Amino acid sequence: VMFETQLESATGPDASTVAHVTLRHIGEENATVVPCDAVYLCLGSAPHTDMFDSALLQKDPEGYIVLTESGSQATSVHGVFVAGDVSTNPWKSSGPETGGAIAAMQAAAVLKADAKAAETDSAMSATPAEVY
Repeated sequence: VMFETQLESATGPDASTVAHVTLRHIGEENATVVPCDAVYLCLGSAPHTDMFDSALLQKDPEGYIVLTESGSQATSVHGVFVAGDVSTNPWKSSGPETGGAIAAMQAAAVLKADAKAAETDSAMSATPAEVY
């Protein structure tokens, strides 16, 4: 958890995957690039989501980040989960810490599934073309 820190950018190999975030501690001049596989944001009581491009991360007309599945904290970008006041979750004001825990568990599940898929892809590419 990084308090009083601004997210300046989130980048990845394509528009739907995050690989690095650029963070700046409030009051400091230099930014830090941090490698990551997922992002969890908690931005306070208003949807301060202007930093996110609506063409990549789906938002509603008021600027809240749209959750893509019922009962999930998943967004329109693979590996990006939100909770609390930035999301369209109707329970955001009654327990954002619960949403945060859910988002963290869902992010861990995605990372595990992605790692397993990468192992499977690697094993499949090593399979001989002919079977005797």
